Amino acid sequence: MEDDGSFEQPNEDTSGIHKIAKDNSQELYLGCQNYSKLRFLVCLLHIKLLGGWTDRSFDLLVDLLVDALPKGSALPRNFHEAKKVVKSVGVGYTTIHACENDCILFWKEHEKYYSCSVCSVSRWKLEKKESRWCWGPSASEGPQKHDLTMFSK
Repeated sequence: MEDDGSFEQPNEDTSGIHKIAKDNSQELYLGCQNYSKLRFLVCLLHIKLLGGWTDRSFDLLVDLLVDALPKGSALPRNFHEAKKVVKSVGVGYTTIHACENDCILFWKEHEKYYSCSVCSVSRWKLEKKESRWCWGPSASEGPQKHDLTMFSK
């Protein structure tokens, strides 16, 4: 096959691969050998998940890291920006509520349940300030007891 010197524009599938390669090869800061931008963000978001950090606590840590790292680092300025970078390379996630005893996932056919169909434990945490149960899925009514995070492509 003869090369005519023309290049095709990358399609949607290959542009994602190019984005992954770029973010994975970009140094976190000039001279950083241990972490690429992408690797550092994935590690940081994983720690946020395991530690149960709020978005605000993540933002506070990132503010500190931005001040501590050399100027011109590739670190995003907040949780929203970090999440956008990771999502742009095709890694997303879904949070699924789970029974605190790991009997069921409140997903698919159990999505609208307020308590576990196996052990009858409530899906919702007790609000300490008013000592009442939260019976709705909105954030204003209280957090879920136990979550599972499912990563997706």
